[in-house]
Amino acid sequence: MARSSMPSIASMPSTRSAGRGGLSAATLAGLLWACAAAGATPPPEQEVTFSAGIKAWVSASSTLKSRTPGRYDARNAFDGNPATAWVEGAPGTEDAWLLVRMGERVRLYGILLRPGYAKSLTTFRDNAIPDRLWFDAFELGEKPRSLRTDALYYRLEVVSRRGQPRRCASVAKDPVNLSPRLLLSLAPDSVQAFRLSMEALPTDVHRPRYADLALSEWTPLFHIVDEEHEELVELPSPLTSPLREISQLLLDYGPERTQHPERLPLAPDARLDSFFDMNLPDLPGWAREALHADFREHKAEPTQDALTQFGKAVSAQFFERFVTVQSLEGKGYRLIGGPYALRRELPGANPRVEYAFVFPVLTLNAAFQVTKVELKTSGLTGENCERSLPAL
Repeated sequence: MARSSMPSIASMPSTRSAGRGGLSAATLAGLLWACAAAGATPPPEQEVTFSAGIKAWVSASSTLKSRTPGRYDARNAFDGNPATAWVEGAPGTEDAWLLVRMGERVRLYGILLRPGYAKSLTTFRDNAIPDRLWFDAFELGEKPRSLRTDALYYRLEVVSRRGQPRRCASVAKDPVNLSPRLLLSLAPDSVQAFRLSMEALPTDVHRPRYADLALSEWTPLFHIVDEEHEELVELPSPLTSPLREISQLLLDYGPERTQHPERLPLAPDARLDSFFDMNLPDLPGWAREALHADFREHKAEPTQDALTQFGKAVSAQFFERFVTVQSLEGKGYRLIGGPYALRRELPGANPRVEYAFVFPVLTLNAAFQVTKVELKTSGLTGENCERSLPAL
């Protein structure tokens, strides 16, 4: 474990009681406040062990009962096995959550998720799947502090019925939907407990066989806060290859990406085209104009080279957003960043809002070098289809 200096935390009141892993009454009060605010009875905790032997205690808003003890327990989301899952026991509620109480103060720098019941495409599609996510931290008996709100995206399929318009009304039987989701650069401050709240995909997008929301994996990425020496104790990454290398690539590139975009590790045969000239035949003209306006707002211009455009305007979609990591079966990997969500209001007798989503995509070779950078739309036509992951 390596140590690095950090801003002074001498003035921070400690939440640790006597003995390693203890919590003060103030911090416990904060965790109980979260349950009380949701109108719930505090659930029993289960012990888990993270990297470097760091202990934590996890609990859930509810758990599906089973004849097999522990089959759907909260701890399943932290066991490193995508074939197991936490499954809620109160389907249809809007307060499904998992809570982690650390034995140490930590500073988070990311999380890895495997949403749904990722044992197979069948179990994935049979259960409710997370859509929107809220990430909160707890400190010193205060109300939860929101760290991040984001959405997950999946490959959808078009359902066409006679006499009805085409629409995307189901999650596709596509392996990309089982891909892990990586979010980096999460919290600037130290925390001792954090909660992930989830809302299921609406039934007009996916109607599962079972209404219970499932989550196969949630791996928090963190370093320990050494309050005595005012340092961060850097822990080895809990991720395995290739996620370990991919996360490190992004973490190394991220801090300097706008000033030094050339630090993106390019393959010798890398292809980068201007983001202002990329061919997006399915993108309406109004959405293309909105996308280019966003590029310019972030100081990207058509006269710049593509690497500079990426660093200034596009790379942000791979940080503080969930990135879908798709394996190319030994040939490399595709990283699908958080989409540009473009919208316009259409006035008139029946006013409505029109949406368009554009996904940035990084393709890596087996040596984790970037070979191609693209912008993609879903390629599907129909209601709800614009938010589908692109076919690649």
